[in-house]
Amino acid sequence: LADGVSPDKLYPMDIDRVFASLDKIKPHIRKWWSSGSEIQQMLHDKVVDIAQSYDGRALLLIDQGAPTEINRNQAKLQWDYWVIPKGSPNAKAAQKFIEFATRAERQAAFCQLFPEGPSNGNAFKLLPEKVARKLPTHPDYIK
Repeated sequence: LADGVSPDKLYPMDIDRVFASLDKIKPHIRKWWSSGSEIQQMLHDKVVDIAQSYDGRALLLIDQGAPTEINRNQAKLQWDYWVIPKGSPNAKAAQKFIEFATRAERQAAFCQLFPEGPSNGNAFKLLPEKVARKLPTHPDYIK
């Protein structure tokens, strides 16, 4: 995008062009962070003007009063999966855990402890609006 490619023409990516574009901005990057705590510290200390961060890390700072704002314009969702290896000796217990962990009420409870978006959309029916609006998977943001 920084090199002038329109969003509908990004894929398949021209990897050489991607790295050439990164080479153009590299001298202007103060720090490439390598851990979530590092980006959180950089935001907290106000040593960056703009940053890419995990939602949870940025939201914790915002909740602490840091002058930080999340912009989800052109954001991409990242997906994680629960996997049960074939032949697992504890497959039934794993299935029960996954069923439990993906319940709307369990995900809603977790979101109130740590601000990550639930994968079960019904969790939003159980969340206070103030909490729900912070989460990256809020129905309005998914649109």
